[in-house]
Amino acid sequence: MKPLEPEVIVDGTVMDEGRVVSAIQELFEETNIKNKHVAVSISGHAVIVKK
Repeated sequence: MKPLEPEVIVDGTVMDEGRVVSAIQELFEETNIKNKHVAVSISGHAVIVKK
């Protein structure tokens, strides 16, 4: 798990998707998980779309 600042997710809504992505990437690096074939899902009211 990686803690996020309170303003990143407010009332279940991701307010700063860049910080969420960075936190997930850091977790992958710290745990040596190879991310070639990994799917990550975040529930909530909005959808994050990879561009």
